Amino acid sequence: MDVSFYKHTKLSDLNDSLTIYQNAVIADKNLLAKNPNDYTALINLQTDEREVSEDQKNINTFSEISSEGVDTYLKNAITEQSEFDKLKSESKSLDEQINELKQKQAAVLNSLS
Repeated sequence: MDVSFYKHTKLSDLNDSLTIYQNAVIADKNLLAKNPNDYTALINLQTDEREVSEDQKNINTFSEISSEGVDTYLKNAITEQSEFDKLKSESKSLDEQINELKQKQAAVLNSLS
């Protein structure tokens, strides 16, 4: 994550961008209502909806960073990533154990046949 983006960005800029794309989504939907086969409007709608989603995510992250402070936010993010990596490793280990047990089960079943 590029935290410097949030250091050099104002919340008002993010809100302005969100408003622009929300208005664009409304305009795209109006065009599609008039002509459902307007593929350009459909593509624009999908792009504008992605931008709205991205802006909302950025606003949420900005608010989180602002309330916690950059150092605390980064520390928490590193801790969460470390925990995720640990769980992912444990999951891989469990998958390997399950596969070994399945192989042993298959061997036992074959020997009984």
